[in-house]
Amino acid sequence: MSTAYQPQTDGQSERTIQTLEDMLRACVRVHNTFHVSNLKKCLSDESLVIPLDGLRIDDKLHLVEEPVEIMDRETKQLKRSRIPIIKVRWNSKRGPEFTWEREDQFKQKYPHLFTKTVRSSSVVT
Repeated sequence: MSTAYQPQTDGQSERTIQTLEDMLRACVRVHNTFHVSNLKKCLSDESLVIPLDGLRIDDKLHLVEEPVEIMDRETKQLKRSRIPIIKVRWNSKRGPEFTWEREDQFKQKYPHLFTKTVRSSSVVT
């Protein structure tokens, strides 16, 4: 008769091996498919429809939103510095129509918007 060679292992190695096996099993059950029975009926809501005319899409199929005009200008007062900010109106079909942006960064990206005059100026603390 012969017996199989069984090397002696300590308890920590056995626990580590068991943990790795459990993790591998968990990774095998996860996948990016779903069954069609999980789909639910969807009724369209006309108020959420985005008109396709005037939309621009880039080569990666992302919606391109452009700034339309500078609406307002303020100065954000921090402890030791002042940061000029501007309120920008976007041609957005989704999300906020107005955002506050740093003037210096925005001027580098969209210099053509700074040829027009801006209505007011104030300090925000």
